[in-house]
Amino acid sequence: MKNYYSKIMYVASFLIASMQLVFSQEKILVNIDRNIRELDEATSCNIGDWDNNLTNACKCCLVKKTPQLDQGKTAEEIISECIQKEHCTQALIDTLKGQSSNLASTLRALYDKSVIIKQLDVNGISFDDNGNFTEKGVVTFLERAYKEGKLPHDDFKSVTCLSAKNIPEEKGYATTQLFLINSTCGKNKTSYILKEMADKYTEARHLADFYGIKSLDQLIWPKIKPGYPSLAIPIALITYDNHYLSLMPTAPGTSLDKYMQKYISEPNELNKKLVKEAYFEVGRAMAKFHQLYMKKNGKKLTPTTIHGDLHHKNVFYDPAKKRVVLIDNERVPGFFKTPESAVTDIGTIFFVSTFDGIIVPGNLDKEAWLSMVIPAFLKGYVSQYPKNNRRDVLQEIIMGLKDFAFGTNRAFTFERYHHILDQYNTLKKIGL
Repeated sequence: MKNYYSKIMYVASFLIASMQLVFSQEKILVNIDRNIRELDEATSCNIGDWDNNLTNACKCCLVKKTPQLDQGKTAEEIISECIQKEHCTQALIDTLKGQSSNLASTLRALYDKSVIIKQLDVNGISFDDNGNFTEKGVVTFLERAYKEGKLPHDDFKSVTCLSAKNIPEEKGYATTQLFLINSTCGKNKTSYILKEMADKYTEARHLADFYGIKSLDQLIWPKIKPGYPSLAIPIALITYDNHYLSLMPTAPGTSLDKYMQKYISEPNELNKKLVKEAYFEVGRAMAKFHQLYMKKNGKKLTPTTIHGDLHHKNVFYDPAKKRVVLIDNERVPGFFKTPESAVTDIGTIFFVSTFDGIIVPGNLDKEAWLSMVIPAFLKGYVSQYPKNNRRDVLQEIIMGLKDFAFGTNRAFTFERYHHILDQYNTLKKIGL
């Protein structure tokens, strides 16, 4: 019996050691002074691979090796290795640790600050029969994340001031779980959306690129750049058991999807007016957004940063403040690096938001809808260009939209609606 027990303990120890080894070799996504990188055993921390910035190279080495603390290595040994490899200097180490005498705590703090997607243990969290969060489980999960320092926002400090509501009816095709979170933990009531991403790590990885692009900071909600759309991105990315979650503030206003639903149920003059106003203001905001990042090469519509998925469920409009906020922005950093035609966004908000059977109700009167939203959006969009350029910009958009409609790989037939574009092919016809 004793030998059997010893064998069990040996196997258990081997499995634990193996798991620790795997963990140490897993990729971790980090933000080291706006350098968004995946670190694993093969990642180089040589100064030349970090733009000759020794501080960043040193942080790379320390963050990469910090998991070894759980395998018995001391902080002193880790620091010594990084110095020996010339990734760090003692002077840099002294700067990083400051007044702290606990080197292990210094390393763990640097690790927690640098790692973007936080890992959380869900032992004891309640799930339903399908393995999804219960509403009670969600608030317990958020409180635990706060207490473990992985969600450093006081809005989540206690289940006593948190509530969660499962909102499956609001889920998009790329969402597995969706909860509305309300918090009264602070002075003001705040609301958030907790979303499980169907693309798992891929979407989280794309969102993380926001942290490395300073030029996008000015538009990240709740920052407001007058006349421009704000981009709602997560305040935290969390993972558990191969589930990837984003947590972000709720977008103010009403989605264009809700405007569509209201119009379908009551196609009266008031609702038509509200739809036209919303699309006009969204057109204005998107023109400003596209112009902000447009490559200047002499053309009126040059490649630029686009949203990339600008359908009506991803656009919110607040009529009281004439404010536009965009959600599901994970594609924006990629288009910042590789600019695309602004017509892609315009074609998406017109055609995909009218024909996509996944996101558009089947009882939508497409002809009437397009006849409202196309001129309203185009009038707003073109109004943001100098008067002597507006005609050319409009013509570029109309021709580009026809190419978009014919060339899309989506299984829809747009050709029969081209006559609507032709109705609004002059400034006079869109009201300018």
